[in-house]
Amino acid sequence: VVKVPGRLRGELLQHCQQAPSCSGLRITSEDNEAWELPSEEHITKLAKFVANEFHGAPAVNWRCGPGQRLGYNKDGVFWHETHTKRYFGVCRANASASLRHEVQEALPVFHAATSGDDAGGTDLILDKLLTHMPEISQEMRSQVLMATFKQADANKNGVLSKAEAGTMFRRLVNTMSAKDIEEVMKEADEDASQSINYK
Repeated sequence: VVKVPGRLRGELLQHCQQAPSCSGLRITSEDNEAWELPSEEHITKLAKFVANEFHGAPAVNWRCGPGQRLGYNKDGVFWHETHTKRYFGVCRANASASLRHEVQEALPVFHAATSGDDAGGTDLILDKLLTHMPEISQEMRSQVLMATFKQADANKNGVLSKAEAGTMFRRLVNTMSAKDIEEVMKEADEDASQSINYK
């Protein structure tokens, strides 16, 4: 799932106009640990918000009901209720090319050249690397893992919080549930600090 950045909030409008199961529209769960289908209320109000069809539009946020607010920031478009921000996203397969380009994978997808002049040089080496993955050294695996952790460490403090680790795991294995992430965190958190030290 791609969390839609605030500046690309217009991307959500087309997804609001389709059936939720077909559109790929998602919202973070109340604990912000997983993605789930939004309710009809979420979809209806989100559509009005991103289309600027509300009193006071255009605005960065909108009080859309008692204790409810829709808004956006650099991180994304959110539903704010009971002191919790729940962000909207779109399944990567349903996202536009511009949205997929804007929000990169934690580890970029590799596309090897298959034939012609493009199949030589670096592409050939990378293709062989890809096909011989089991033969990669432990040092190389460690370097990839370290790069992945550094990318996930949003505040660059040398440790991954539960939220940072959860984001990383969901980018790598998008089927991981909040419970799965919690189990991995318990195993990896050697000093019971509620974080993973990767240095």
